[in-house]
Amino acid sequence: MSKYIIAKTATISIKNYAQGNVFIQMDLPMSYSLLDLIQIIKMYSNYDDTYDWSFINPNEKDKNLSLRNDFEKIDKIRFDEYRNITPAINCIYGPIEMEIGVRGHLKYRKVYPTIYQAVGCFPTEEEFVKNIKIPDIDGKYTILGKSLPSASHLINTDLIEYGEKLKKYFKNKYKISSETIESFFGTENALIKK
Repeated sequence: MSKYIIAKTATISIKNYAQGNVFIQMDLPMSYSLLDLIQIIKMYSNYDDTYDWSFINPNEKDKNLSLRNDFEKIDKIRFDEYRNITPAINCIYGPIEMEIGVRGHLKYRKVYPTIYQAVGCFPTEEEFVKNIKIPDIDGKYTILGKSLPSASHLINTDLIEYGEKLKKYFKNKYKISSETIESFFGTENALIKK
């Protein structure tokens, strides 16, 4: 029997900037850790660790985690375990709130994500200070009189370069073992660190 891990099509969107239409879509192994999800976002956005990273499962508030306070947990807990039956989880970096949702079901024979599209761009950390003021009554951040970045600058070469960075990083980090495990989404081969 050939080795495979379970993946789903993941969407990472920003909920409170540019009307929530900034997103990345890719096939993503569900056995990645929450720290892996941070790395995927950092590679795309060029964010670092200026602000804390935190995760919220809207259906299970007791699962809230912060990178600064819970580094070991974030490094070890699998995305499928953290997400459980919740349709989407939230990842927060400073004033930016992202939603990570998944759908579909794939038997996946790669250790790296496959990027399909990215629409728009994440605001830079400098824009956090310049363009975002106090949250309004709905909890959304208000953009000060400035046109938002368009998606047209994100051409295929940018996505290819991003995909190559993901491929290199995750191929150097993981391999699919012959050991099978029972995960939240079913039986799969274990994804282990090299």
